[in-house]
Amino acid sequence: MRFLKFFAVLTISICASLSFGQTMKVDGTVFDTSGVAPLSNALIMATRIDDSVLLGFTRSDAQGNFVLTGFEVDTFMLTVDHPRYDDKIFFMFGSDKNYEISIPSIVMLSKAEELGEIVIYAYKDPIYYRGDTLVFTADSFKVDQNAVVEDLLKKLPGIEIDDNGQIKSQGQDISKVLVDGDEFFGSDPTIATKNLGAKAVESVEVYETDNDNNAEGEEDKIQVLDLKLKDDYKAGYFGKIGGASDFALTPINGEIGTNPFYEGELLFNKFNGTQKLSVFALTTNTPKSSFGWGDAMKFGLDNENTSGSRWSPNSSSNSSGIPRTFRTGVYFSDKIGKQKKAKLKFNYSFNKTELNAITSSESQFFLRDTTYFTEDKTSDNNSQESHRVNVSIELPIDSLTTLEVRTSGQFDKAVSSTSDVTEFIDREGVNYLRTDVFNSNQSEGYELDNRVRLDKKFSKKKRRLELEYNFVITDAQTDGNLYSTNSFLSPLIGLSDTTDQEKLNSN
Repeated sequence: MRFLKFFAVLTISICASLSFGQTMKVDGTVFDTSGVAPLSNALIMATRIDDSVLLGFTRSDAQGNFVLTGFEVDTFMLTVDHPRYDDKIFFMFGSDKNYEISIPSIVMLSKAEELGEIVIYAYKDPIYYRGDTLVFTADSFKVDQNAVVEDLLKKLPGIEIDDNGQIKSQGQDISKVLVDGDEFFGSDPTIATKNLGAKAVESVEVYETDNDNNAEGEEDKIQVLDLKLKDDYKAGYFGKIGGASDFALTPINGEIGTNPFYEGELLFNKFNGTQKLSVFALTTNTPKSSFGWGDAMKFGLDNENTSGSRWSPNSSSNSSGIPRTFRTGVYFSDKIGKQKKAKLKFNYSFNKTELNAITSSESQFFLRDTTYFTEDKTSDNNSQESHRVNVSIELPIDSLTTLEVRTSGQFDKAVSSTSDVTEFIDREGVNYLRTDVFNSNQSEGYELDNRVRLDKKFSKKKRRLELEYNFVITDAQTDGNLYSTNSFLSPLIGLSDTTDQEKLNSN
């Protein structure tokens, strides 16, 4: 035993003498539980955190003093051990500016007492590892006063951002960008990187995690970038408001009148810790009937809904004519419960569009023995109205089991009518044939989609159990009408042919 101790001390001494860099030095004094009487013969050991390799050890002298040195600067655990007392543990984060550490008083606790605290001595390094997590201290990297997170990330060594906002860390793609461990108004990373100020970030953490929803052929692990906010910046808001109008003077039926066109939009996002709120509104009578793709991504309008598709307020199918569009909606999410583990999501959107179009045409036909004219007038009127609502609750039962309850509903209403009048006129200006066609449709329907899903993971890799119950109710009614007349207006023959149809659909 003495030979082993002598050999260990000799080995540490030789390693210290061969080190050309800076060496760690830790000194202090050990006392018994009274905090007054020095404690001799206490064992002080330094163990590297990464691989648990013993870096060095020593013992306290009769006055309780010790000096531990002779190993290179590293991150290690300092353990003070004595047979009559509980161990005392310190975590040391060594650096070129933090390699001499003094602990003036180490008071040992009785084995009957609970260990009260773990003290961490650390220098605030710009970059360091905490286990497998790469941590960047944000304030260590200088950016402009009004810089956003994207500007900060471009300053971090090993972090790359392309023109589309895609982020790479050490050459690997970042699959998720989180804010304090949660998504920030949707899964698009640029929502956080382009809207949050750089001064709000305390640290940037990069780590690897399991890809729970990986499809066939995808990686089991993904890279995550987590932005940790300072306490003073965990609440805030950002948004956009805009509008325009053109009151041009336009001749209408031979008279000068106004033909106003307008566009207006509002986008507003607010966050407070885990709580997030989004509100949007759009009103216009121009062909612009949806938000631009850039705004949709920047403000998180494509939040996940509870029916498995995307909640998108941007669908549009305008054709010729003067449209009128009004869209509005709200998105809310929060973590609820005492431990803030259950996730609640809610969104609602309303969309109403109207389209009125009038067209007319006159044509002249030249035949070998005669000439005739046609006049055609068409009027289209369409109105659509829809409501969408989604609610979901995700409840973790334990570390491996999650219960999800989702409900989504939609209500749609549409009215359309088309009137077409065609007149046939001979070369003397006599109207000898007229066709009137009128079509109208009214539809109304709703759908409710309810599902409950239990997701159970197991400790064995790739073993998983999913149970899902899905209940859907759909109801739709359509009432269609067709009324047409063909009138022959010849002085000799007066004929009229009428069609009157009604078509009812019930699904």
